[in-house]
Amino acid sequence: MREALATRFWFDEIFTLSIARAGLPGLFGLAAADVHPPLHYLAVWAWRALGGEGDLWLRTLSILFGAATVAVTAGLARGMFDRRTALVAAALLAVHRSHVYFSAESRMYVLLWLCYALLLWFAWRWIERGRRWDAVGFALAATAALYTHYQAAIVLSWVGIWGLIALHRDRRRLLQWIGLSLAVAVLFAPQLPTFLAQLHRVQVARWAPPASPGGLHDFLRQMSFGASYLIPPLILLAALPLFNRQRRRGASLLWMFGFPLLLYSYVDSLRAGYLFTPRYMFFILPAWCALIAAGATGLRWKWPRRAVTLAVLALGLRSLALHQPHLESVSLDQAEAYLERRVRPGDLVFHAETHSMLFFTHYMSRLGRHRLLLADPPLAYYEGALFIPDSLRATPGDLARARASGARWWGVHTRHASRHAPPAFRLLLAGSRGVPLRFGLTTVMRGMASDSADAEGPARVAR
Repeated sequence: MREALATRFWFDEIFTLSIARAGLPGLFGLAAADVHPPLHYLAVWAWRALGGEGDLWLRTLSILFGAATVAVTAGLARGMFDRRTALVAAALLAVHRSHVYFSAESRMYVLLWLCYALLLWFAWRWIERGRRWDAVGFALAATAALYTHYQAAIVLSWVGIWGLIALHRDRRRLLQWIGLSLAVAVLFAPQLPTFLAQLHRVQVARWAPPASPGGLHDFLRQMSFGASYLIPPLILLAALPLFNRQRRRGASLLWMFGFPLLLYSYVDSLRAGYLFTPRYMFFILPAWCALIAAGATGLRWKWPRRAVTLAVLALGLRSLALHQPHLESVSLDQAEAYLERRVRPGDLVFHAETHSMLFFTHYMSRLGRHRLLLADPPLAYYEGALFIPDSLRATPGDLARARASGARWWGVHTRHASRHAPPAFRLLLAGSRGVPLRFGLTTVMRGMASDSADAEGPARVAR
């Protein structure tokens, strides 16, 4: 709840809300024009219909998904290991700062993790017991995962391979496992044409930079409660169940579920980019916490077992307490508070990118005339092109005319992963007066200023 209250929506969340606002017919069209399946947008659409568009209300949906993921992870760990491991796994996931953050963000990731935890649980139960309802649960959870994020296709491939290995001596059940996979493929078939069109779009216009060793290290650091020195001992702890005969079978599924995809995504993204991005890779978290819990509670001696378990939980709590809110949202919130006191209804506010544009038109639409300055069109799909009508787009000529007329105008630019210094930002910077004001990732520039209140320096703003 703290994360949900700390900041307002940022670009990705406003993007999600904009698709949900389109209603059922428009929602499917907008989702198809993006790169993600429609299930989460449908969930937000329904949730919005129940309680409106308040930030906390919309984020509550993700909070519920996150809480459910903790509960399912406990059930998964109990089935694979024991009750003590289940409690520790649930506690680790509940305090892991990345899980807490994504459980308070109105995006699809925590719903995807819930689907993954469910399909793992049902797969384990069906392979161990062969009950029909577990097979149905697996098929539904796997299909829901595919309709939430296409990454699920690769995850399901590795889970499927694990099932083939586990059942290789039982031909009848092996064929049933293959039949389950085919059933999931049939359920996903209606989305396949849309997926192929979206795949082509991603290949043509990539938004993520290529992977690097530094990026891999940073991801492992975040997984390890934000501390680089914890990476080796936590990996070792997660690997210990593989050497325990009673825990090896469950641990092998958890390792097979996540880590081959992590390695594949990293290698594939060294040149091309896209697959290896932290928010895509955090899907490992439920399995990661379950493995660490299994390693800690599986230690042979009582006092070392208790000491390691308590230490890991304490490190998770410390990391959560030190975790800072989303920097982009904080920066834009500060910039918006500054401009809200200064922008007049007729002022032009030029935005160098869509992150600040969507934020300001969402929260400050009544003040100023907001325009997206496009110095290098066309606008890519991942920049929110779907939600910026032509009437809100401006050219360098529009900026030049505003400067020549002596009108009051402002410039805003927020650094983000896609573009750090677009040509539009340089145009605004060159045409502004005085020293630009910086609020974290966001820079505010002033055009014509006709009174002393507009000319206050950055020192006062910093306070």
